[in-house]
Amino acid sequence: MINAGVAAASLAVTYLAIQFVFFRFLLADLPPNVRPYLSDRARVFAQTSAAHEIPHDYVALLGDSYGEGVGDWMLAAGGEKKRPFGSADVIHAQTGRDIVSFARAGASSADAMVLRVAHALRGGDCYAFPPVEEPKRFVVYFYEGNDLDDNNTLIERAALPRSPRLAAATDVFFDHDYGVESRWQCYNHLAEMVERMARFVIREKLRRPIYIDLPESRNRILVAGTPTATPELQVPSMALDDGAMADGITVFDRALAWLRRNFPAAPATVVYIPSPAAIYRHAVAEVVGRDIYDLDTARKLGRAVLLDGRAFPVSQVYAHSQRICEGIRAASLKNGAGFVDARPELRAAGARQAVHGPHDWRHVNETGYRIIGGLVAKHIDGRPEEACDDRWPEG
Repeated sequence: MINAGVAAASLAVTYLAIQFVFFRFLLADLPPNVRPYLSDRARVFAQTSAAHEIPHDYVALLGDSYGEGVGDWMLAAGGEKKRPFGSADVIHAQTGRDIVSFARAGASSADAMVLRVAHALRGGDCYAFPPVEEPKRFVVYFYEGNDLDDNNTLIERAALPRSPRLAAATDVFFDHDYGVESRWQCYNHLAEMVERMARFVIREKLRRPIYIDLPESRNRILVAGTPTATPELQVPSMALDDGAMADGITVFDRALAWLRRNFPAAPATVVYIPSPAAIYRHAVAEVVGRDIYDLDTARKLGRAVLLDGRAFPVSQVYAHSQRICEGIRAASLKNGAGFVDARPELRAAGARQAVHGPHDWRHVNETGYRIIGGLVAKHIDGRPEEACDDRWPEG
């Protein structure tokens, strides 16, 4: 019994020592393509878009895979530390500010603005990391392609009421669950990284790649006036009914309220990012979509169920994009945040050249990320209140 106790204590001390050495001395040298496996706290110190190893006077970028920089530009960078690959690098280059991305692929609004922020900044000091200051500003990416879908998944998973009580119940959930970080998490960062890596290896052995060379569909977008074939495209949460759309916006609203309440000294700006189907003019009357949220099945199972191959009228795609934009803008201004609509500039660029692909059509490519990063850099120290501009570029 004593020997077992000594062995357990030795293992615990060894684990804690390895965690200390790894995160204190080796973290900064890791290639960027390892960053998705790190815990949220560790990722703060592994940024390519910050001049300081310990970020100073920094802007925190919140969101999902768009905030991470997923797409063809990241693929081309190939994990090389000095090669830019996302909007965070663009913002850093244009402003000189440290930009720290808390974003993680698949994040809902609640994940982006509550869970990830709590993991990174709450829970007290941890021996494995140097202290980190709170950000001077938040930039929140809202992606119309699936953020409302993800918010509805959260409602089902957390068993929140779909009723007028949703807002109040969501506040309680954030304050007592999602926005709370245990001090014991300090001892779990290395184990979390190993677990994430193991899950990735297993998952990749069991499934085909999801980003590379998606099959061609009957979609035809107009690029420089020429019909251009594309794969099935993400659409702006087209399968949500009116109630589910309102509920998804409520989750966004309460997540932003939590962020503003808990970090009142840090101004916030919301950047509205359109889905691929809403960026381009189309040479055909319908858009064939992918990753379409199956609301009825999700309600039964309490998790996201995605479908491909449904066709939607182009006019409805544009109208849905505008409707979501107006709802997110209203919630942003209500909570004292700025608002930027990225659609006009992305649409103007998309009329001349594809801002997605050629492989990954779920995310923008280098051209798209440079546009988004430039928009953020332009408004980095302001509080913009742009309108949801549904006009199309001339020509």
